[in-house]
Amino acid sequence: MVIPTKITSGLSVNFKLSYPDYPASSWVATIYLRSASGKADIVGTPEGDAFQFSIPASETANWPAEEYSVVLRVTDGTDVHQPLTSRLTVLPDLAALDVHDPRSEAEKALAAIQATLTNRATSDQLKLSFGGRSLEKTPLSELLQLEQRFLNRVNQEKRKKSGRGLLTVHKVRMR
Repeated sequence: MVIPTKITSGLSVNFKLSYPDYPASSWVATIYLRSASGKADIVGTPEGDAFQFSIPASETANWPAEEYSVVLRVTDGTDVHQPLTSRLTVLPDLAALDVHDPRSEAEKALAAIQATLTNRATSDQLKLSFGGRSLEKTPLSELLQLEQRFLNRVNQEKRKKSGRGLLTVHKVRMR
């Protein structure tokens, strides 16, 4: 198995890793997770020639929901190798939240820009800044450009989530 790319804070995580060059009988494996505001070190338990990684829900509950860099390091006491680097997204535990806004950052920015264009923006939305300038102080022409840019980003995100490519292919048959 491979390291998961997404986990949810507050849930247990279990997986096995196996590397023929680094059998668990001779090597110790540690996974290091690092993010802007959190870190975790997880030591694998030998299980045959594989490493079992088990993280209890009580531990993942303390992990901030964000992107993490992941490295796997193995050592035999003398040599140290890093056979894996990866990324991990920790999702928020919805059961532990009072409120949650599921929109992406691009969707939030687009909503703020569109609210500003229609004079319905909240004070928090007006405080958002792009290129060092708050939405409140951004000229109309730049707001329209920002709206188009974030509309494109939101559409890309939606296509990516749905499994469609970034380009649309139109097939036409001529007679």
